[in-house]
Amino acid sequence: MATAVLLVASAALTAYSSVKQGQAADQAAKHNAKISHQNAAIAKKQAAREARQIRKSNYSREASLLAKGGASGTKVNTGSLLDVLASTHSEGEIEANEATYQGELDARAYRNNASLELFKGKSAKQAGYINAGASLAGSAAGFNSAGGTASYNSFLKRTG
Repeated sequence: MATAVLLVASAALTAYSSVKQGQAADQAAKHNAKISHQNAAIAKKQAAREARQIRKSNYSREASLLAKGGASGTKVNTGSLLDVLASTHSEGEIEANEATYQGELDARAYRNNASLELFKGKSAKQAGYINAGASLAGSAAGFNSAGGTASYNSFLKRTG
């Protein structure tokens, strides 16, 4: 009878531990997903800030080109100076757009990671329940093979 009690207690403790472990993994995954979502927002903000800085720097270059062209007596709205200004502006916009695009890619990677974390947490929680059930079922089999049924039946005869 003592063996049967120990088997039942062990199974209950193992089942409880499995459930709690799954729940803890789920909570950790939810926390990690929250951080990944925060990182996604930060990545987008940093990319927007970088794009603004690139544009600001580009505008300064364009202004410097205009000032130098005007100081040298070059017409600023025709010819090679206009071509240089257009090229400088285009290159700056491309660079700014690349920074924005990279921020979007980084944000998407963080969001994908958040989704993966949530999936892993849900899976761990389900695995905890499955392991708990398996532990209980396994101990029931052990209880029967250890003579638990005979002990239980003799207990019923004595009390009944």
